[in-house]
Amino acid sequence: MEPVIIFDNGTCDLKAGLSNQEEPSVIIPNIVGRPLILSNKVENVELKPLMISEELENIRSYLNLSCPMKNTAYPS
Repeated sequence: MEPVIIFDNGTCDLKAGLSNQEEPSVIIPNIVGRPLILSNKVENVELKPLMISEELENIRSYLNLSCPMKNTAYPS
């Protein structure tokens, strides 16, 4: 049987992998950030109205961070 791709969209991380592997192949932070300051650039990173995942790693202190998932569901 061919392996199946599995996605686990958790509250803080998105994990993906194949059904024949014990651990996920990819783990991506399920987090978004909105700038706290009025500026176009911080530490050579262009600020956008909404920053996601790896975009915000080096500039977390300049962003209001939140997880888009609450109790494993998107809030309405």
